[in-house]
Amino acid sequence: MKLLLKALMISILSLLVNPQLVMSAAYYVDCYSGDDSNPGFSWELPFKTIKKAIESTVDGDIVYVNQGIYREAIIVYNRPSAITIRAIGEVIIEKQDNGAVVAHNLSKTIIDGFTFRDCRNGAYLAGLRSGVVANCKFYNNDIGIFFYGIGIGNLVKNCVFYKNRRAIHGQGLLLENEIKNNTIVCNHQEGVYLDGTYLSRAAYNNLIENNIIYKNGGSGICSISNSTFTQRCDYNNILANNSNYSGDAKPGPHDVSVDPMFLDETNDLYYLRPNSPCLKAGPVENGEFQNIGALGIGQYSSYTADSWTGWIDENGSPIAASNFVELDADGNIKLKERVKSAAIRSPVIDTQKDTGRIKSITFNAEEFPELESGFKQVIDYDETTYTREVKWRGSNNLFSATDPLPEWQKAYKNTKIEPTDFTRYIQIELTLRLNAR
Repeated sequence: MKLLLKALMISILSLLVNPQLVMSAAYYVDCYSGDDSNPGFSWELPFKTIKKAIESTVDGDIVYVNQGIYREAIIVYNRPSAITIRAIGEVIIEKQDNGAVVAHNLSKTIIDGFTFRDCRNGAYLAGLRSGVVANCKFYNNDIGIFFYGIGIGNLVKNCVFYKNRRAIHGQGLLLENEIKNNTIVCNHQEGVYLDGTYLSRAAYNNLIENNIIYKNGGSGICSISNSTFTQRCDYNNILANNSNYSGDAKPGPHDVSVDPMFLDETNDLYYLRPNSPCLKAGPVENGEFQNIGALGIGQYSSYTADSWTGWIDENGSPIAASNFVELDADGNIKLKERVKSAAIRSPVIDTQKDTGRIKSITFNAEEFPELESGFKQVIDYDETTYTREVKWRGSNNLFSATDPLPEWQKAYKNTKIEPTDFTRYIQIELTLRLNAR
């Protein structure tokens, strides 16, 4: 018993001396179903605002933010150690006068997976050390990420910046930061701008590596280091900027200037085509060459589910028991022999609860060219051509997959269906028609 009490006392003292040994907590935010009077410890009883969740955290905690459009900033001040704020699904933060993220005097804070648009700054980071901004999208902001005053040892990785005035702007003491694996395109001024002259400080030894920096209105990389040292650049694909390098920025030994071959630049789809020269052209990590840029190979499709389970035909019969359609060897839905036309419907998708599987649904199929009607697309199975018409319906109220058809909307090429207050529940209908060659 004495040994047990002694061990217990040692454990308690260890926690008092090092409180980080206490298990970290997770908090959940949902702008649709949440309430700030909830405890916030689960998706069943989430907070409504990011602000409430952050106020509840201590060092080492994590905040999960469910998909939706938020008009509030992620504001974090004066934390000596890590908290993580992670988006689940497509989380958009928009229209913030100062910044969608405002972080002061932090260490090891992680911002992961958000979309920031129409803000003065996507992220305003002052005095940040060893922080991470990863897997985020920044567009239509004045500045995507603004490092101000002091920025040391931070990582910006796997982010996409487009149509901002300036993508990444730093001024002050900027040391040992890493800007890696990003796609920085079509911004109005510089792609990366680092200025060490502010307050007579210095900006040097920052690593700019494995980025696509393309068609920016100013320099691709502008460095004013205010030092005998400058930045480290390597494995970037940098081209078609007003100037690719300026100030004391210099090309790295493996930097290139080749067409990245984006999937659809006109519609801001900056994935890579299968024949892009950026594939496997970056540095070696974990034993294999990396792709240059934030995004890998993209492909168009109308709607991709985890499986076809739950799809029904126009009579409400599951695909496996349908008289009209069947699955081929590749898992594609096709018309049965001698059937000339059939409609199939997806399950009813709850865009809030299917988070992580459904971000949004984009009808944008290059391999299925649109016909003159604008909403018909062509599928080719085994040299037999089918016309596919795509329609969808959405409601904020739950409905049954087999309900009588309400008014369906045509899904034209480039149609994007996103969760809003009026489309929490979504269902897709595809009509297959046999065409004579």
